[in-house]
Parts: sequence; structure tokens; C-alpha cells
Amino acid sequence: DIMYYFVSGLAIFGNDFIMHPEIHNPDLLQTEFDFRRRNNNDGFENVKMYPVRFTKDYEVKLDPEGLPDDHFQIVEQLIE
Repeated sequence: DIMYYFVSGLAIFGNDFIMHPEIHNPDLLQTEFDFRRRNNNDGFENVKMYPVRFTKDYEVKLDPEGLPDDHFQIVEQLIE
């Protein structure tokens, strides 16, 4: 997912993708990206996270206990 996201973004949008990653929203297998900046002088940070766990049967499950409940609120506050 990670390589496909960046390589296809660069191939399709070129340099515009570097400064505006939000223009690229491909269908990925297990990941989503939402890159944001705190301000114009900062780099981009992915604020979408999906903690997963692997079962003994090799299944991938979302793990609601993987991050504290307020983690997403904390990340959102950092971005603002």
C-alpha cells in the first residue's frame, strides 16, 4: 500500500503530488492516508491510523484497544 500510494501519486500527478498529497486517493488494501501540515513550514504527517492485529488463523483484525480512545483527538489537535 505504501509504495503503491507514493509511486502512483508521483506517476499520475508529478510534482503536484509532493505539495498536495490530498489530490491522490487510490483504493488501497489495508491503509488510508490523510496527510496534513500543522503550518506551511512543516512537513506532512499522516493522521489516519488503523491499529491492526493478526489472529492465530492469519486474519487481520482492527484492534480497537491498539490505541487510547483519545489518540485520534490528540492527533487532530496537533494538526490544527
